Amino acid sequence: MTIGAAVNLSSGPIEGVSEVEVLEPLGRPVQFRIRVDLPIIDGDFPLLRDDGLGPDKIVGIIAGGQCLVRGVITGHRVHFGGDDASTSVDIVGADRSIEMGREEKVAVWSGVRASDAVSTICGTYSFAPTDVMATSETYATNTHELLQRGSDLDFVQLLAHRTGAHFWITSDVTGAETAHFQRPQLDAAPDLTLGLHLDDANLDSVELWWDADRGTTAKGAGLDLSGLARLDGSAAASPLPAAVGSRLADVVTQPRTRLTAAPGDTAAALLERAEGIVVADEMFVRARLNTTAERAQAVVRSHRVVHLDGVGFRHSGHWFVTSVHHVIDAVSHRMTVELARNGWET
Repeated sequence: MTIGAAVNLSSGPIEGVSEVEVLEPLGRPVQFRIRVDLPIIDGDFPLLRDDGLGPDKIVGIIAGGQCLVRGVITGHRVHFGGDDASTSVDIVGADRSIEMGREEKVAVWSGVRASDAVSTICGTYSFAPTDVMATSETYATNTHELLQRGSDLDFVQLLAHRTGAHFWITSDVTGAETAHFQRPQLDAAPDLTLGLHLDDANLDSVELWWDADRGTTAKGAGLDLSGLARLDGSAAASPLPAAVGSRLADVVTQPRTRLTAAPGDTAAALLERAEGIVVADEMFVRARLNTTAERAQAVVRSHRVVHLDGVGFRHSGHWFVTSVHHVIDAVSHRMTVELARNGWET
């Protein structure tokens, strides 16, 4: 049985794969599951003793000419049946960013920006930190130093949360990995069009919902420790581009104001954190789609932009992809895609 994905170890392809599942969530490690048939040979299951499928072995999953994930094996789930056909093992794991979570530590970062710390940390894991957005504040000993208390992964994700960014790892088909630390690129050109109720519809279904009771502004206030002058870093609006006619602040009748929690030593640093709150909150329209790679004639990826059509004037247009759940077998490559948007057309 041949499925629509290639599953490779460093030593070569894995044989007997019947199903592959990959979950690409927003700003978190990509998880995978590889189901492999278990033949009985001389009364045993030799695949379960294969060191090539053991802990921390590198696996790459390629579908549609793209690497869905390059990651490490973390476990097995074995399903024993009464015959060969019903006996299999699920090989599970996640992308290599989980290696950043294996040591909890305390560290003080001084004389650097948060983005410099991210780039340095990613370099120690052989990621190419070529897509790290520059942050504004330089931490110093005479103000607030940047304290890390926890794993590198927890620390980088905390810095991403503070600035409205996401942290994730991608790999190309050659195995080259890139670390990303970016806010959503809502003005990027869409990868493809996904349509419903059209002559060339390529979606099976769409669920759509919105929740407007979220922050539209954020206050950031502090003191300049050198002169005790008051600092104001409030964000009156989101810094993200509007991909639609009316964004959250335009459609609500009353503003919703949030407050920054982490300290900042400059107005620019406080503004960056206030903007981070608004960036996360204003993505108030959500959708969930079901399609296949065959119908879409493409593989949808997380952290990208797609064009959604056929759902009415208000909600058709560009959307940001927040999650893709791939399930690939011999029949099809199914995708459940989750989207977010910071407004609608009026």
